[in-house]
Amino acid sequence: MDWLVMLMVIVSMETGGDPINMIGDQGQALGIVQIHMGVVAEYNSDHGTFYSHTDVRNPNLSITIVRWYLKKWEKNYERITGKQATPDILYRIWNGGPAGWKKSSTEKRGNLALVRYNKFQSMDRKEQLKLYNHWIRAFKDVQIPNKKIPTLEEKMEKMVTTVASR
Repeated sequence: MDWLVMLMVIVSMETGGDPINMIGDQGQALGIVQIHMGVVAEYNSDHGTFYSHTDVRNPNLSITIVRWYLKKWEKNYERITGKQATPDILYRIWNGGPAGWKKSSTEKRGNLALVRYNKFQSMDRKEQLKLYNHWIRAFKDVQIPNKKIPTLEEKMEKMVTTVASR
């Protein structure tokens, strides 16, 4: 498994490498790879750390967590199935949780992840690194105050209230 390429797949699938997509699932998923609070809690439990959900806005922490998560659940998949995990299986685990590889709801995106894996794999390593580092820098440059992330509904309500008050 080429982990740089796998990380590129996850970034491209989750946010497209665009910081405008840093907040997803109505505020429940954050960062360059769209991490949910449950994954942060699991990481903290396994590592004795105390990261908050908003800490995953840091792309380096997000990448550390996604690699740990995939390696952890990759071993579980291989123990259960006796097969080596492939890029599509790993993405399905990321997308659908530890048993995501079994869910029909993750199959289509898993297939797309495999196509992207092969596309990124065919790139020259320098080009891979250039694109990956571009994405990391883009997310590092985003400054969001460390406070509650508003949901889409809250944002819409604020916009309506602002417009109505004019």
